[in-house]
Amino acid sequence: MKLKWKAYYKRNHKISIRYLKKKLLNVKKSGMKNKGTRKNIPKKDQLLIWKRDNWHCRYCHKPVFYSIALKLFNKINPKHEYFHPNGKAGEMLQLFQWSWATVDHIVAFSHGGKDCIENYATACWECNLKYNDTEIGKGKPVPKGIVQSNWDGFYGIYKILGEKRP
Repeated sequence: MKLKWKAYYKRNHKISIRYLKKKLLNVKKSGMKNKGTRKNIPKKDQLLIWKRDNWHCRYCHKPVFYSIALKLFNKINPKHEYFHPNGKAGEMLQLFQWSWATVDHIVAFSHGGKDCIENYATACWECNLKYNDTEIGKGKPVPKGIVQSNWDGFYGIYKILGEKRP
């Protein structure tokens, strides 16, 4: 009996996986989006948020850095360890490791927060990881006001260097 059950499970398990793959492919082909899934924040919106917040974390007020600029710096001078794709300790200068600019949902998407500019805040990598899926009032602070500053997260330097690069 045990042998028959294993054969039945394998046959039906393969069918269900094939069925799911087929369904997922049909969803992708038809352009339908799953309800309740969070979409990636477009790069242009991320830049708007970072510029609006003057390139400072809204939770701890530390200045943040444009990771693409750090990546370019690393390409120009790799021995200085400006950038690592995963922010790996020992592979990246500690100054930059926890200070990448990220966009955080103020009210987490999983808690009913919307994908809109008003629900986004600039967060350093450290705060984004720390407050991950936490609700405001249950460990996550309300974002602080915007810091008045001329800091641009190296975005200005990136634009200049990026234009000069072949």
